[in-house]
Amino acid sequence: MLEIKNITKIYKTGDFEQKALNKVSLNFRESEFASILGPSGSGKTTFLNIIGGLDHYDSGDLIINEVSTKNFSDRDWDSYRNHRVGFVFQSYNLIGHQTVLRNVELALTLSGCSKEERKKKALKALKDVGLEKHANKRPNQLSGGQMQRVAIARALVNNPEIILADEPTGALDSDTSIQIMKILKEISKEKLVIMVTHNSELAEEYSSRIINLKDGKIISDSNPYDGKLNTKEVEQKVISKTKMSFLTALSLSFNNLMTKKGRTTLVSVAGSIGIIGIALIMAVSTGFQNYVDSIQEDTLTSYPLTIMQESSDITSVLLSMRNKSSGKKEKNQVVEQQYITSMLSNVSTNDLKSFKKYIEKNYHKIETDISNIKYSYSVDPNIYTIDATKKLAQVNPSNLFTSMIGSNSLMSSYSGMSSIYSQMIDDVSDIEDDYDMLAGSWPKNYDEMIIVLSEPDSISDLLVYSLGLRDTEELTQMITSIMGGDTVDINNKPMTITYEKLMKSDLRLIMPSDRYKYNPKYDVYEDMQEDKTYMRKLYDNATKLKIVGIVSPKEGVATMALNPGVAYTSKLIDYIINYSKETNIVKKQLQNSEIDVFSGNRFDSKKSDFDFKFTDLVKVDNKKLKSAFNINVDKKTLENQTQDYMDEIASFITTDITPASNLFNNNLSVLIKGLLNSIDKEFSVSEIEMLVNNYLDTADASNILLNMEKNYVIPKNTFKTTYNGLLKGLLQAYITGYNTYMASLDPGFVIDSVNPKGIILPELKDTIVSSYIESAAIKGTGDVMAKAMTEAKVKKDVLTKVGELTANITNNFATSFNIDQDKIASAFTLNFTEDELARVVNAIMNPSKTTQKTNLISLGYQDKEEPTYVSVYFTSFEGKENFLSFIDKYNKSVEEPKEIKYTDTTGILMSTVKTIVNAVSYVLIAFVSISLVVSSIMIGVITYISVYERTKEIGILRAIGASKGNISSIFNAETFIIGMLSGLFGIGISYLLIPIINIVLHHYIGNIPLNASLPILNAFVLVILAIILTLIGGLIPAKVASKKDPVEALRTE
Repeated sequence: MLEIKNITKIYKTGDFEQKALNKVSLNFRESEFASILGPSGSGKTTFLNIIGGLDHYDSGDLIINEVSTKNFSDRDWDSYRNHRVGFVFQSYNLIGHQTVLRNVELALTLSGCSKEERKKKALKALKDVGLEKHANKRPNQLSGGQMQRVAIARALVNNPEIILADEPTGALDSDTSIQIMKILKEISKEKLVIMVTHNSELAEEYSSRIINLKDGKIISDSNPYDGKLNTKEVEQKVISKTKMSFLTALSLSFNNLMTKKGRTTLVSVAGSIGIIGIALIMAVSTGFQNYVDSIQEDTLTSYPLTIMQESSDITSVLLSMRNKSSGKKEKNQVVEQQYITSMLSNVSTNDLKSFKKYIEKNYHKIETDISNIKYSYSVDPNIYTIDATKKLAQVNPSNLFTSMIGSNSLMSSYSGMSSIYSQMIDDVSDIEDDYDMLAGSWPKNYDEMIIVLSEPDSISDLLVYSLGLRDTEELTQMITSIMGGDTVDINNKPMTITYEKLMKSDLRLIMPSDRYKYNPKYDVYEDMQEDKTYMRKLYDNATKLKIVGIVSPKEGVATMALNPGVAYTSKLIDYIINYSKETNIVKKQLQNSEIDVFSGNRFDSKKSDFDFKFTDLVKVDNKKLKSAFNINVDKKTLENQTQDYMDEIASFITTDITPASNLFNNNLSVLIKGLLNSIDKEFSVSEIEMLVNNYLDTADASNILLNMEKNYVIPKNTFKTTYNGLLKGLLQAYITGYNTYMASLDPGFVIDSVNPKGIILPELKDTIVSSYIESAAIKGTGDVMAKAMTEAKVKKDVLTKVGELTANITNNFATSFNIDQDKIASAFTLNFTEDELARVVNAIMNPSKTTQKTNLISLGYQDKEEPTYVSVYFTSFEGKENFLSFIDKYNKSVEEPKEIKYTDTTGILMSTVKTIVNAVSYVLIAFVSISLVVSSIMIGVITYISVYERTKEIGILRAIGASKGNISSIFNAETFIIGMLSGLFGIGISYLLIPIINIVLHHYIGNIPLNASLPILNAFVLVILAIILTLIGGLIPAKVASKKDPVEALRTE
């Protein structure tokens, strides 16, 4: 069965060699009780360890059942120890944190037995040694003899062929020693029992064979066995391999950790700190993400994707600012980056007429993606009311903020935002769930409107003015005073208004075309808006608009689907367009695209063909004239005498606003230059008003304004107010451009978002000033002022010459005859009142840049196939993405000029916010991850300590057949448990802290519905992360444990 052939074992310490065994040869019977005696250091334990596979020989051979072990691998030796050998040690070597039953089962666990079979065999083995009643006790609850019997049961449980006992009675008293020897004697009847002992008496009494060793050699053998064994070397593994399931490893590690609950808890809590940090960051980030998503959900109805007829691709400009110039750069030189110029020039026109047809043709492709499409037009309903002072007031389009547009050129692009009246979504089913109906119902007909309040119990003062419940002129005067730099005392007390009173507001629709009166004599249309009597008559006969309901957003709903104010349906716009289409003035303009129906001139003409004659302006009463002179005055002669005056008067009437426009713009340039030169230090937005006011009060600026008043009649303060606004707008634009410029040069440049500042830079000044002056908004303001200046000068010159003509005729006659001057004066009368003359002159004055389209819009007509902008509302984010793809497909199917360009401002804003939040989260997580690394190192150290503490356990496990991999698995299982506990502790503590964090958040952010939350999936991932990191931290200690020498491990106490 077992043959030892010339085995030699040498231990080397430096250059010193010690032969523990020297060419030892022995044969053992299949069943006998062989005791090995000898003095300490004779090689007894080494011999036993070599037979048991715990140690390996240097030369010779160990033959087991005719199989040589020369080519055994580590796995073969592990299987050999588990299946063929059972160890009984002097110090018992039981695992203290396992029960007696589990200690005995351990060898069976490695051999692959089922749980039921393991328990059955272990209990039988314990019964054989008389300890079945102590199966569930811990080893420290047993006596020494009982523990040795447990060790014998463990050695027998796997039914090995060989029992190796190393001083099995060395730690026992005499009586107990006899009991153990009797057990071994009984076992030797069926198995080979090899015992190492110093007790020769016990050996003589119970052994069937005694072998004496000395200095590594056999000096005697009481019962040698000379049976020959057939020996052959084999390379294949001849016994089944041992294996330990991960659950067994977990069980061993868990039981070990439970014996050190305090340390295990502290280590787990320490390891959880990083997990807590990451979990809380993720919770806040997730809460913010949920908040952003909820806002985006609201924006699907509140902020649709709007495609305008004229748009600026701001996105591309912003992206270009990030890109560095790729050209070669010279030292001591700078290259101009034309950000402002690019932004102002990058304006495109969208062909919405073609796009609208494309949508209607392919609507079935996007029907499920969109909830509503709103086509909006430039036609605005002219709504009038009788205000609190019983005066007729126009409340839409609102002229309350006309004076403000000049204060900032950018506001001219957004003047519509100040309008209280706006078009609503037609399909209220998409928005009615977001609003409370406070009174009435939703509008259905063209003449029905609804009031939208921000809060159910409050109303803005602007809406009160716009409903005529206060003096509308009062607000206009206040704004004018403020823009002029004056202070205003506002003593109005807040009004309390019932819903019923709001719904009884008397609002009426005056058609834009009805405000013009045809003058057949001159074939022009006069604007009658300044004629109070005419407009009151129109108002009395106008269509009444009814307020049929009042709504406000529901509590907790952040929606802007309806602008606060008064909302009307698209049916009202359709009604205005259809009505206007049938009026004579609109028909006339539609029939002729080249002639301006207001003036009778061509749209491209700068000079009027209109020719005033003397008889057009002055009527002569011949009878009165004759009676004044007592002579017969010839009318023809009188006309010839005054023709020179009339020619001069006719020359004054001009439609060319170029001189006035040039003067206004040139003076603007001079004022801008003077203003910028007067600023010699850093200035902020809050200082702009003071800087502009101080400069316009200087002598140079005042002289410019006085000269303009002298030449163009318009009061100096009117020019001052206009220039005041434009100069403020310039400084605001400059600060914006300055901060953009500095940020492009220095990524670390910090912009003060509350009160931005700027410094006048020569290299930046000219670019911004040039772009500002050339912008469409500034040119538009200049054209409006130039038109007003030209009209005022024409009126002044005409009326002055008419007065001179009358005085000249009177004086000429007075010097020649006895004249009744009163009769002469009464003989000459004007054919126009001052207002009539002003309207006729205004009618023939061609506005600066009118076209057939702009004229038709001002008359309330627009081609419904060509909207001004399209607003698209979506059912979901996916629907929005599908529609953007729909636009891309359209753009690919048309030529470049017809491509649709748009800016998804909401999407860009939300994406930017999420990017910032994600970036901050990543940075915080990176910092917190340092604690995870520290935790991993700490767990590695703790695991190494555990390896040191469990060294004997490692030796025991190796002795019963555990492989190096099994040992590594045990410690990996321990780190797995610690990692899982760390993760669970971290997640548990995080869930406890999240409500506190929400309280703190709401303390600082108010009622914003932002709540930190940690999704279950994220929590699970963090637990996995904790496990992975602890496993990584425990890899090295686990590897160290697996490489420990089992013989040395067993000697450790």
